[in-house]
Amino acid sequence: MWVQYVMDGILQVYNVVHSLSGA
Repeated sequence: MWVQYVMDGILQVYNVVHSLSGA
């Protein structure tokens, strides 16, 4: 399903941004 693919991508981007902000 494309919805699950998009959600996974958003989570990855969110984690990267959160990690950069935390660092």
